[in-house]
Amino acid sequence: MKHAPALSVLFAAILGTVPAHAKDLCRQEFKWTEATYAKRDTRKAGQVTLAEVEVFANATVTRLNIDGARSGVIDLRRTANATSIQLTYGSSKPAPLEFAEISMIVEPPMARGNWPRLMVPCSIPDGTAVTFDENDVPAAERIGAHPRKFRGALQRDGLRVSYSMTADDGEVWQGELAYGVDLPDLDLNTDVSGWNVFRAGSYVETLPANMPAPLRVALERISGRPDLPPAR
Repeated sequence: MKHAPALSVLFAAILGTVPAHAKDLCRQEFKWTEATYAKRDTRKAGQVTLAEVEVFANATVTRLNIDGARSGVIDLRRTANATSIQLTYGSSKPAPLEFAEISMIVEPPMARGNWPRLMVPCSIPDGTAVTFDENDVPAAERIGAHPRKFRGALQRDGLRVSYSMTADDGEVWQGELAYGVDLPDLDLNTDVSGWNVFRAGSYVETLPANMPAPLRVALERISGRPDLPPAR
């Protein structure tokens, strides 16, 4: 779909703004599940699933690609007592709830935070490659006659972590994570032409696909005013 590449460029631009030298900003209180950007490429038995989640100050953007079938959602931050607004793209007008499990799809293998050597992302020495395998999983969780075996490696560079993992059943993960507290706003000029609009999870309309539709204008069309903080 024509909108997906635009979001891909947006994700790349945001990641590129994360300073690689910001070592002093990696905080021990950051948890694996608190990434402001998370991406995971999962491959198994010929199927490829790519999922991305980006957290902004005014919205969360999710993107999913399963064997070339692309979909996504912009979930806008709402002010107190305001009705939530979501915009989605993909075949069959996907509802926002269809993306509810994406946060688990983008999680790294050590997401539970109970691997003794890899409790939190900022415990990893900056710029050093670290290997891991099934022996890093707490013994109480390695249950069954044939517990899953895997091997992987990760590296932290400032606020960013990249990793890869291969399991004995042939499943392969490759992922990226980024952390921080100073979140940018999602650009309200982002084109959402052809996207589906939902208010409080209920379908409202599909925006025209034959003309540009900046997010700001779409919000004015939906609610009469952009129910978001101004773009920076």
